[in-house]
Amino acid sequence: NNSGTANGNATLAVGKFGQSGTFDGTDDYVSVTDSNSLDVTYVTLAGWINATALGGAIVAKATGAAGTDGYLMDTSGSKIRFCATGGCVSSTTTLSTSAWQHIAVTFDGTTVRFYLNGVFVDNENIVAAGNNIDNIYLGQFGPNTSNFYFDNLLINNTTGSDEPAYPDD
Repeated sequence: NNSGTANGNATLAVGKFGQSGTFDGTDDYVSVTDSNSLDVTYVTLAGWINATALGGAIVAKATGAAGTDGYLMDTSGSKIRFCATGGCVSSTTTLSTSAWQHIAVTFDGTTVRFYLNGVFVDNENIVAAGNNIDNIYLGQFGPNTSNFYFDNLLINNTTGSDEPAYPDD
């Protein structure tokens, strides 16, 4: 388990399950100190989001442009996007605003799989995820912050071909 520190005006609000982190898109984020447990070759990133506006970082452990020295999951336009050392790939499905959605990305070292609300959406190939000594940031990548509510965020250094845990109640 890795604990984080809220920055800016990141606060708690009513979430999908109890309370969620809320970020206003201006200067809010949570930072988690670098740990060996966050340096991964394979990764599953999953959680519930309720976006006021799309186009922001969800989780990032990268310092290079577009995650070129680590990994990140964000929304690019209205799509889920995963970036790693080998580049960026986006899902084909469209996210919505003002509704809770469960999003998930698994990466097995070559294939990125996207899931929305427990349903496999599509997959894309990418080369690799790199490791670095940077902290992990929730709701921020570089100067870009998010206008989201986050709940039950999962970062795991395992992956499989099945959708990760999808709690629906």
